[in-house]
Amino acid sequence: MRFQSSGETLLDFGHEFLVVCPRCERRAVVQDRGTGDDPARRIALTCATCGLAQFWERAGPGMLTAADTSKYPAGVVAMGGPVDWYFHLPLWLQTPCCGETLWAYNADHLEFIEEIVGAKLREHRRGAHGWRNQALAQRLPKWMTRAGNRVEVLRGVGVLRERLAGQ
Repeated sequence: MRFQSSGETLLDFGHEFLVVCPRCERRAVVQDRGTGDDPARRIALTCATCGLAQFWERAGPGMLTAADTSKYPAGVVAMGGPVDWYFHLPLWLQTPCCGETLWAYNADHLEFIEEIVGAKLREHRRGAHGWRNQALAQRLPKWMTRAGNRVEVLRGVGVLRERLAGQ
C-alpha cells in the first residue's frame, strides 16, 4: 500500500471533534455551527443522547499548544492532546496503544491515520508553495509510524472504528 501526503495539517481535521459528553458520558460533538462574524459564538457542543447544548466563549486571543491538557485554561483555543480545542473535553476516539494513547478527532482523522500507518511506502509531495513543515504526515509520533508497531496501531484503529460505529 502507498500513501501520498497532500500536505494535510492538524487544522484540516479540526472541523469536528467527537468527545465524551460531560453530562452523560456518551458521544457528543464539538463543531463550528455558524457563519456569523463572532467565531466564539459559532463553536457548539451538542449531545444527541442527553440534549446538552453549549456555545464556547473565547476568553482571549491566541492559541495554546501543549501536550499537557491539564494546563489548558477555559476559553482558550488549545491543541496538542487527546481533547477538543475549545471545551477541552476528552476525545471519544482514543485507546491505549503501544504504551501511548492513539486518538483521532473524527472519522476523517481516523481514516488519515489508518491510511498512513497501513502504507509501506509513504511519499511527501512538494506543494505549490514549497514544502510544508506542518504537514501531519511528517508530524505524527514515531511510535505510530514505526513499521514494527504497524500491526498494533492498526489494531487500535480497528478498536476506534468499532467505537465510532457503536457510538
